[in-house]
Amino acid sequence: MKRLAALTLAAALLLCACGPSSYSDIHPHLDSSTITHEHNGELRASNYTELRGAILHFVEAGLEEGTVTLTGYDGNAENDLRTACSEVTNDEPLGAYGVEYMSYNCVRVLANYEASVSITYSRSREELDRIKSVSRAADFRAELLSTLREFGSELTAEVSYYVEESYDAAKIVAEYMESDPFVSLGSPSIEVNVYPSSGLSRIIEVKFTYPYPTETLRARQTALEDAIDGMLASASVEEDGAAETVRGLVRELCERCEFVDEPEYDYPEGSGDVRNAYGALVDGAAASEGYALALSALCGELGIETRRVDGRRNGAEHSWNLVELDGQWYHVDASLCDYYANESFLFRTDAEVAGELKWSPQGLPQTAEEPYSWGLEPIFSDGGVGIEIDG
Repeated sequence: MKRLAALTLAAALLLCACGPSSYSDIHPHLDSSTITHEHNGELRASNYTELRGAILHFVEAGLEEGTVTLTGYDGNAENDLRTACSEVTNDEPLGAYGVEYMSYNCVRVLANYEASVSITYSRSREELDRIKSVSRAADFRAELLSTLREFGSELTAEVSYYVEESYDAAKIVAEYMESDPFVSLGSPSIEVNVYPSSGLSRIIEVKFTYPYPTETLRARQTALEDAIDGMLASASVEEDGAAETVRGLVRELCERCEFVDEPEYDYPEGSGDVRNAYGALVDGAAASEGYALALSALCGELGIETRRVDGRRNGAEHSWNLVELDGQWYHVDASLCDYYANESFLFRTDAEVAGELKWSPQGLPQTAEEPYSWGLEPIFSDGGVGIEIDG
């Protein structure tokens, strides 16, 4: 973040020397053309708005040095130059993001002033070139999720109308991680910085840190895809019966995966595989979250709508799915089907699970009011409490 003390510009500052490198190839991200003008190749300004625009132009062009001639200037040239440098550095998105500090000098030449500015950047040319310009929150979300799907390490985007709720990168990522089984196999930590701290136009910098190298993540993604294909090939998939298909997927998942109580499970440090679809479908061991993500992945391949639900059961964290059948939603808890070896945890309504499961309904569909009418041949367990899973 910008260190304000380092950016305070004193009127007595001398024009500093600049290194040989140039940022002239940087693509501009802001439009200052309406507030600056040139005369025979010379940048000129006659008022504060044009002066500020000229300095912004230098930053947009990635210049380390720039001079603007003040002709017929209607203000205090030296004071305005100091203020303009400070405002561009601190209040303009590109300045707040990419400029370390500016120094300047203002010299009177006959009836005019020569205002010279020297700019030191805090970002490389490559970093500034990577800034994407987005005009809508939906575009920002699309860029963010595209970066996440590709296991990218960062996204920097300039937005023209910043509203915190719409551009909350951490929230967008968290919601996506809850629903995408492929991304969740390499859950990253996220750092978000916004430049400047106020104003409608902002630059949002998002950095991702993953638990594995990119090559490992891609290999795990391929392994998960292969496991899904293999399970779909062997599970009972009915073309015209979503309920029969979901039942078959749950049964196949229970046969291939061992339920583990995550706090007591001794898995490799840092892997966290029991909490994602990779653990359930590739390693064959998962906690409830892994079962839920695995079922989401399997149903998603078949076009069956699901929602993952994170809540609590008997006071402990627990995850399961909501599944849509013929326009109605039902709770499906694959991990409990496995743990208790029966299918009484399939296709339950909100009312049927209310005494056992606790969750926030916000953003989730309500289930059908009436209990699911099984169109299947039930195989009741000896205790008569459900449909027994073979094996």
